[in-house]
Amino acid sequence: MKIKYKSLMAVLAAALLAVGSSSYARTGTDYTPEVKSDSELQFRCLKGYDYKLDKRVPSTYAWTKRGKLAVVRWVTDHFERAGYDPWRRCYEVSVSESLQEW
Repeated sequence: MKIKYKSLMAVLAAALLAVGSSSYARTGTDYTPEVKSDSELQFRCLKGYDYKLDKRVPSTYAWTKRGKLAVVRWVTDHFERAGYDPWRRCYEVSVSESLQEW
């Protein structure tokens, strides 16, 4: 199981670095990405609760046979000057072809 987790983290890191400037849409307060895969593993960007910050933040979730698993909490504003706020990063990584085909 550790190998799959490390592979997932590598794919997430690569997807984050490769994020382009595609458009994204917000539905209410959550992004609703289109699911681009019929596989058993799918990713979505939703609000998730961060206990350390005591608030809801954009979060990439993996949906598996076993249920929903939070993979990344997008909390830093470091990339906002480049046009990538936490919601946009969450959405673009969550719908990335690299993740959906993984």
